[in-house]
Parts: sequence; structure tokens; C-alpha cells
Amino acid sequence: YEQSDTLDVEIKPDIKDESSELDFQDKSYDIEFTKNDSVTDNDHAKDSNIEQDSVDKDHKDGITSEIHYNDLEGILGGVELSIKSGEYDLSSFNYEAFIFAASERLSVSGEILLHGSESLTEALFLSSGSLFLEEGSMIDFTGESLGIGSLDTLDVISVDLKARDEINLGSLENLVIQNSALITTGGTGADFVHLMAFQQIDIDNLRFSEKVREISMDAMTINLMNLNFPENSMVYLQSEYGPLLGKYPNFGKSVYGRVNFIENVRYNNNLINSNASFDQFGSNIFIGKINK
Repeated sequence: YEQSDTLDVEIKPDIKDESSELDFQDKSYDIEFTKNDSVTDNDHAKDSNIEQDSVDKDHKDGITSEIHYNDLEGILGGVELSIKSGEYDLSSFNYEAFIFAASERLSVSGEILLHGSESLTEALFLSSGSLFLEEGSMIDFTGESLGIGSLDTLDVISVDLKARDEINLGSLENLVIQNSALITTGGTGADFVHLMAFQQIDIDNLRFSEKVREISMDAMTINLMNLNFPENSMVYLQSEYGPLLGKYPNFGKSVYGRVNFIENVRYNNNLINSNASFDQFGSNIFIGKINK
């Protein structure tokens, strides 16, 4: 471990709502820039001679912490991390990515607007335990790429996620998406959505922005209902067993190991519910097998 110079920094929500805050349930946290993307707990931080600040979670004036700089990423990490409604300006930090990381539980509630900069291209929300997105929440990142990942099942229910070019969602268990929107605003032709689960992806009423040009999903089983793939988008769907007859999804019900078009799956508003309609409207949809 190489320790760099430290600098006291305040992160304040840039919003009129007094409830806006970054809130640690255990009253301790650290912000660290590392080369190995690790989250440092208090004991390890002391071993590394990183100064720790104990923070009252009800403090409304922002967060003061120790910051360690390199050119790659900044990590705001703790055992439990709660991020509430607010407009947060991260543009003053000189790094490429900002990572909100929790070892047990990360929760997001309300409308979150994250301001990046020309150098800050990625915002990540990661939990090695559970990750909770409150229904009705929204995360809007002004940079290129927004990513959310959890070791537990990730539920995205009545949540809107926005980024300029790319949105990534992943779970090492199941990924469940209902009544939600994934919106890219770049319109450069590079707009991309990637969904990944180790076990199963279940989607019911997912809305893509019309600017999305590439969509990929990877899971043992993929179940799709009530979604429309945008015109001119390239769609790559990979499951454990891959396609039927070399190219087709399974229709009408969920079958383990397959890509299942269960109900009301469309491409450019055209319903695909049979092999014939897939041949007619699904030329940009590619069903494949997960690489093992």
C-alpha cells in the first residue's frame, strides 16, 4: 500500500432540500483513492496510517473526510451507506470514476443528481451485500457511464436511471426490473445498456430511451415481458443454453436456461411472439450462449 498526501475535503449536496445528505449508519466512513478498488475498513485504515473521522450521521452540512488522490478512482466506502435526495457536485475531484461502496448494505432514496466533469466519466454504486433502490427513486449522472452492482439480488422497481452514454446493472444472484426506465442521453451512436445476472434476469415493463443503440443481457435464464427494443438498436441476449433452432427465443412461458419472450416483447413497436414474427422483425436481435 502506497499512501499519498491527504487533503480535507467537504462534499456538500448542491440543492435547496435540507434533507440531502450522504449518511453512514455506523457514523464512520472514509473516502479513499486506491489502485486496487478496495474499500478500507477502520482497522485496516489504521494499519495503513489513514486518518479516520467519526461523523455524526445527522450532520446536515456535508461530509468532511480524508481524500487520497491518484488518476483513477475515488471510493466513498463504509459498512452501510445511505444516499438521499440531492444534487451532488463531484466535478472538483481529479479522477476518472467515483465509487459508492458498501460492505453490507447500500441504499438509495429520492432523486439523485451527480455532476461529473470532463475527466470524471463513470459513477458506480457497489455492494458486497444488499443494494436497495427505493421505489420512485431516480439516479441521473451527467457523465458517460452509470453502473450499479450487488452480490445479492438486485431489485430495480419503479426507478429511473440516466447517464450520457452507458448504463450497466449487475447481480451475482438475480436481477429484477419492473416499471423502470434506462435512459441514455448522448445520441452519439455509442449509447449502450448492459444487464447481467449470475442466475436470472426478470423484466416486466422496462423502457429504453430511443437513443440506445446496443442492448446486451447475460444470465442463466432471461424472462422478458412488456418491453420494446428501440429502432436501429442491436440486441444481444445470452443464456445458458442459448437459442432454439439456432436463432430463436422461447415464446410464451419461462424455460430454464433459455431467453424467454413471455408476453408483449417488441422491436420498434412490432410484436414478436412467434418464430415467424421473429424472422420478420427480429433481424437485429441475436440469441446466444453464455461464454463459460
